[in-house]
Amino acid sequence: MLWRRRKKKQQPATDTGEELVPIANLNALEAQLVAGRLREAGIEAAVFTNDSGGTQPELGYAEGSTVMVRRRDADAAAEVVRDVPP
Repeated sequence: MLWRRRKKKQQPATDTGEELVPIANLNALEAQLVAGRLREAGIEAAVFTNDSGGTQPELGYAEGSTVMVRRRDADAAAEVVRDVPP
């Protein structure tokens, strides 16, 4: 007897605005400062750094850190980042 696999119906993709999107790629210190400014403005922000779990912090400076916010907050976050002096 041959078995046929049923094709799963594709669920339509829904954009809830909860997905994280990158808004800046900076060195580790600057990324934390920008994230702080975003939080002061009422925007939740997260900083992702590839530092091998803290064992190689120099990677955070070499490769940089990414500041991420929810998609629904991206436009407001871009305004805040634009106002941060270089």
